Amino acid sequence: MYDPSNDYKLKREEGIENLKKYDPNTFNLVNEKFLLKAASLFQESINISPNEKESYKSSIYLSETYEKLLSGISTDYLNHQDIYNQYMYYALKLMQTLSINIQYSLKFKDFKEKFYQIIAVNLINEIPLKNIGSNAFEMIECFKSFKEIYYLLISTLMRHYFNYGFKIYNSEKIIESKNIFYTINDIFKHYKLDDNLNKLNINQSTKDEINDVIDSSTFYIKRIDAEILIKKGDKKLNSALTESDEIDMDDVTESLTYYRNALNEISKSNFSQDIELEAMCFSNIAKIMYRIFKNKKKRDKIKGYVLQSVNLGLSLMPKNVGKEKWYIEATNILQEIRNEEQKEEEKKDDKYRAEMKKKKEAIFNELNEKKLESNISFIKFILKKYPYKGCTKINESEIEEQFRKDNRNFIKTLVVKYHPDRYPKGTEEEKEYYVIIHEISIILNGMYSLYDNMKKEA
Repeated sequence: MYDPSNDYKLKREEGIENLKKYDPNTFNLVNEKFLLKAASLFQESINISPNEKESYKSSIYLSETYEKLLSGISTDYLNHQDIYNQYMYYALKLMQTLSINIQYSLKFKDFKEKFYQIIAVNLINEIPLKNIGSNAFEMIECFKSFKEIYYLLISTLMRHYFNYGFKIYNSEKIIESKNIFYTINDIFKHYKLDDNLNKLNINQSTKDEINDVIDSSTFYIKRIDAEILIKKGDKKLNSALTESDEIDMDDVTESLTYYRNALNEISKSNFSQDIELEAMCFSNIAKIMYRIFKNKKKRDKIKGYVLQSVNLGLSLMPKNVGKEKWYIEATNILQEIRNEEQKEEEKKDDKYRAEMKKKKEAIFNELNEKKLESNISFIKFILKKYPYKGCTKINESEIEEQFRKDNRNFIKTLVVKYHPDRYPKGTEEEKEYYVIIHEISIILNGMYSLYDNMKKEA
C-alpha cells in the first residue's frame, strides 16, 4: 500500500538512480539531463523530509550531484557567457549545499565538516577569473555563520587572484596584472578587513595569509608603477640620444625625472623595496649625470649612485646580473671614476713630492750621493737611516754577506719592503716619510732592473 510519508525516500532513491547514470565518458548533455533530474529529486526529498537527519542524507547526494555537474563543464568554453553563467550557477548551488552539510555535520557529529570545507576551498581555487567579484562574494556569503571557514575562503579567494595576477605579470601583461592586484585590494575593502582583521578572533595563519597577499599585491602594484616610469625614462633617454645629431637636454631632464619618480614609488612599499628596479634607477641616474651632464662637481654623488647600483646588483645573487645593461654601465662608470680619483691622487702626490724635494733638498741629495757611491753603500745607508716597516737591526757585515750571496733577490726583497703602498700618508710626518720611501723605491727598482737584465743576458 502506498505510504505518502515515504515520498522523501522515494524521491531520494529515484535521485540516486539518476545519479548512477552519470558517466564521464558519455556526451555531456546526456549526463547533464540525468544530473539535473537527480538534483531536482534530491531537493524535493529535502523539502519533504520528516526530520533533519533525513534532509542531511539527501543533501549529501545533492552536493555530489552539483560537483558532477561542474566537472562536466569544460573550462575551455568558459569564455562563452552562457556557459560561464551556468558554471557559476552550479558553483553557487554547491556552496549553498556544502554550507548546509557543514551545519548538519556539526549538529550530528559525523566529523565530515573538514571534508566539506576542503571542497569549498578547492571550488574557490577553481573559479574562473571572469567577473569574479559578485559571484564569488555570493558564494562565500553562504558560510558567514562559520567564521573560520568564512575568512579562510576570503583568504583563498585573494590568493587565487594573486596567483593569477602573478602569472599574468610574468607574461609581461603588466597593466592587466596591475588591475588584478588592485582587485585584491577591493576584496580586502569589501570585507572591511583593513579595520577589522587584527580584531578578528580567527586562526593566526588565516590572518597571516591575508596580510601576506595584501602586502605582496601592494608590492607588485608599486613595482609595476616603477617599471612603467622606468620604461618612460628609457624611451625619453633613447629619443634624446638617437633622434637628432644634438642631444635633446629637455628629454634627458624628463627621463631623469622619470627615474627619480620610479625610485620614489619603490620606496613607498611597506612590504619590501624592489632591489633590482632600485639598482636600475641608480645606474640610469648616474649615467645621465656622468655621461650626459658631465657633472664632475657631483662626482661623489654619482659614485654613491653607482656603488648602490653595483652593491644591490650583487645582493641579487644567485641571479647573475653581470650581463645586464644597467649593471655593466654602473661598473664601467665606477671604474672610470676610480681611475680619475687615482690620477688626481697621483697628481697630488707628484706635486707634494716636488715641494718636498725643494723643502728637504739635503735628504734627496744624500740619497743620490749614496746611490752614486755604490749599490751596497746605498742599501747600508737606507737600512740604517730609513729602515723599512718592521725592519729589525742588521749589522753591516750581514748586509754585505746577503748582498754578495744573491744581490738580485736581496734587492728584490727590499723593493717589496720599501713599496710606497705599505706606508700611510695621514699625518704631515707620515707624508714626508712617504715621499722619502717613494724616492728610495724608485732607486731600488732601478737597481733591480739592472741586476735582472744582467741575469737574463747571462
